[in-house]
Amino acid sequence: MPFADHLKEVDTRLQAFEKIHVDGEIHQPVELKGPSEVTLNGPLDPLVDADRQFKTSVSWITGDTTDVVESFSVALLSTLLMDGYGSPLYRGLIEAGMGADWSPNAGYDSSAKRGIFSIGLTGVQEADVPKLKGKVQEILREVRDNGFDQTKIDGSLHQLELSLKHKTANFGFSMLNRIKPKWFNGVDPFDSLAWRDTVTSFQDKLAQGKYLEGLIDKYFLNDNTFTFTMAPSTTFSEELVKEEQDRLATKINQAVEEAGSEDKARERFEKQEQDLLVEQNKTNTERI
Repeated sequence: MPFADHLKEVDTRLQAFEKIHVDGEIHQPVELKGPSEVTLNGPLDPLVDADRQFKTSVSWITGDTTDVVESFSVALLSTLLMDGYGSPLYRGLIEAGMGADWSPNAGYDSSAKRGIFSIGLTGVQEADVPKLKGKVQEILREVRDNGFDQTKIDGSLHQLELSLKHKTANFGFSMLNRIKPKWFNGVDPFDSLAWRDTVTSFQDKLAQGKYLEGLIDKYFLNDNTFTFTMAPSTTFSEELVKEEQDRLATKINQAVEEAGSEDKARERFEKQEQDLLVEQNKTNTERI
């Protein structure tokens, strides 16, 4: 089909819809002013020892992710601190026996307007939960004082460069997913793609001395933290089932009140099911 005819066909389909208002405002995260803690119950993990069922993490809000160079630097800092068996946080936390593995949110997240750096562990004993933040900051102070090995920095840069240059079947889609969060938060996508310029700026800052150590001081050696803990509950599954049953009962009672009787409510539900079935059975080419 010629391109012009293709666009006409798309236009014909889109005319059936009205333009919606999109909230284009870029929202800032909640400010952390001092320590904040949240503890929730969760299910038991049958693959973990009974006395190591806690999961906990400590998070810091970092700088504006529109600063591409600093955001890149914090991401590299996260790699140096956490990746590999010889990294400082791995040796000081997991190898030391405080936890079994990193929690799912561990690392640097640059998908929001401001970055979030989290250190978390799974398989933690209850007595070690309140010790995590102090232990992490103790390790970070030691790293700040001793500095980073230049060979490790170079190795991380080379690893990142290889990952970007490696062409896979979904290379374009992967690149889009990589730049999309920052694009939505006000970063020029071409700045995100300017890998060599970013690395050069990073190396210039690194050459001035104590750059990465300064980022540790700037963002992590403070008490503006958010600590999230999941405590094991032997009755979690039962509580979840009860919560769902209570919510369902509330919805049913609300529907009965709106319909006027239980029979009318049942008729309304049956009609909704029939309408949904008709909609689902429509062909892909039928206009909605």
